[in-house]
Amino acid sequence: MKASRLIGGVIAGSMVSIFVSTADAEAPSAAGAGRFPVLIVVPHCVKAATADLQRIVSAELGIEVATHLEEEVDPNVTRVTISCPGPWLRLEVLDPVSGKTLVRHLDLTPHDPSTRTRLLGLSAAELVAASWIELAARPDARPHIVEAKASASARDAAVLAAQKALAPPSFYRFEAVASAQRTGSADLLTLGGGVGASWIHNGWRVIGADVLVESGSEDVPLGTIRTLLASGSASMRIRQRLGWLAVEGGLGARAGLAHMQGEAAAITPRPQVTAATLPWWGPMIMLRVEASIAQRVAFVIGVEAGRVIYAADGRAAGQTASAIENQWVGVTLGPALTLGGAP
Repeated sequence: MKASRLIGGVIAGSMVSIFVSTADAEAPSAAGAGRFPVLIVVPHCVKAATADLQRIVSAELGIEVATHLEEEVDPNVTRVTISCPGPWLRLEVLDPVSGKTLVRHLDLTPHDPSTRTRLLGLSAAELVAASWIELAARPDARPHIVEAKASASARDAAVLAAQKALAPPSFYRFEAVASAQRTGSADLLTLGGGVGASWIHNGWRVIGADVLVESGSEDVPLGTIRTLLASGSASMRIRQRLGWLAVEGGLGARAGLAHMQGEAAAITPRPQVTAATLPWWGPMIMLRVEASIAQRVAFVIGVEAGRVIYAADGRAAGQTASAIENQWVGVTLGPALTLGGAP
């Protein structure tokens, strides 16, 4: 039992450390990026609400954004100038951080007028992020770029903002699964199904949970013990996309209730039977593979293995006959539906 508790403590500590460390790594992004401004120069010919445009670009980059009708000179400010050379819009990014100038032309006339401001804001944020993102990959030994006049702190904030804007989107996944689990020293096999949900953050960090209901039976010398197993799990996983496949691995815990009902054998004297509902739980490791079927539909297969810390012990004639104890291995499979950003 001491060894089981030690294993549980190690796994739980690892789960917390993985996600706390990644959260700490992102903390400077929110603090540092907010000090670096972007200026959007919006002429009168652009039929867009400047306040909405400012809010959209600021949300995408996670930094301070200003909008003005006239250009302002600041060595740390990246200027996005919008102009109307014809039936389309021209976006020019003059970036003192990377020393680059980028230009993009947009034709928003085919789009609904209610969506044009948002499309313009997303395009402006994407163009700024594209100018900044190369800063994260540059080697230290490089020639001096004359146009790169911004300060070192502005450069660092620009890298964080670009990484945020160009990071894979977060999305939600909902699953309906069939399940099987073998557990306990008596090798109890339960079959059933359930539902699951996951939140995939920035394309690689996953927080998931599921609820399963399964049933099985075990023959004993005095009859049969039938078990109804209801359990739920929570897990933290790392995700890697491989083309149309995605692989996830991580740590978690499963807990539940086991309702055990005895059925007496047809013998004389007929043994007395009882029923009991007992809790159980334990930490686990898991591996999942997701195969894309359509744009937002996938098929998921998951395998988990765990160690029971708190056992549910079913007894017959004073001895353990069927139990949720020692270790378990489970398999789930079924379709998954994605909501939110692109998977």
